[in-house]
Amino acid sequence: MLKLALLDVGSNSIHMVLAEIQATEFLPRETLRDNQLRRLREIVDFAWAHSPGYLDHWRSHGFAPDQLRTLADVHRIPFVTK
Repeated sequence: MLKLALLDVGSNSIHMVLAEIQATEFLPRETLRDNQLRRLREIVDFAWAHSPGYLDHWRSHGFAPDQLRTLADVHRIPFVTK
C-alpha cells in the first residue's frame, strides 16, 4: 500500500501496485506481517543511510535500525515533528 503514494500520473505504476495487491491479498497473516516488517526495515535503513536529519534525530534519541526486530518494535522509532 505504501507504493500508492508514489504513483505518477500517466504511468503504469498503478498496474504494478494492483498486481502486488492481488499477489498478496490472500497470503497468511504471518507472511503479511513478515512482508510489512521487511518493508519497514528497508525504509528505516534507507533513511538511516541517506538522510542526515533522520540519522541525527534517531541517534540523539538512542534509536538504531537494528532495534526493529518485530512489528511491535515500531514504537521504538522516535517521532519527528516540525
